[in-house]
Amino acid sequence: MRALRVCCVCLLSLLVGGGLAHADLNQVTVGDLPGSNGAWQVGEVTVAAPAAEVQRWFADAAAWPSRFPDDKWVRVMGTTPDGRQVVQFRSKILGRDLTLRLREQPGSIVYDGEGKGVHLQGKIYIESLGPQLTHVVLQSSAKLHGTTAALISEKMKRGRALKKLSSDLHAIVRLSHTYAATPRRGG
Repeated sequence: MRALRVCCVCLLSLLVGGGLAHADLNQVTVGDLPGSNGAWQVGEVTVAAPAAEVQRWFADAAAWPSRFPDDKWVRVMGTTPDGRQVVQFRSKILGRDLTLRLREQPGSIVYDGEGKGVHLQGKIYIESLGPQLTHVVLQSSAKLHGTTAALISEKMKRGRALKKLSSDLHAIVRLSHTYAATPRRGG
């Protein structure tokens, strides 16, 4: 059954509609968001997994350390009065503890937060391209202040942001491979 599932994923990657070439599946790209003058960074990938599953991987903050190697630890702190989930975590790449406030909607998660010397914001877009195919776009921006702004250059900040985006997207690729290889009931 596992071999059949893996073959189906391979065939799906060859027969994807919407102009996606086979080479684009699982290919992570990162860079500056066009038109943002370097203030925002963006990364994207298309994976062979359902959009609802991909959204769950991002939304289930308590499971981040087991899914995203950069996240050392996570504490789910609760919910704000306006319904956003509050999460604290440690990013090894960014080198600090961060507190985020996340608003989840179908197909997107928008967040803002802070850590020592930094205010950050970001968007996660999860677009279904079919029952077993999802395009993911991560966008992030950070503003440094205080001593952090004096010690970390814009180039260093952008480099860390791109490394974090790449790490998280490569984790999604790994999760999609695990998902494809895992037998499910009724399948």
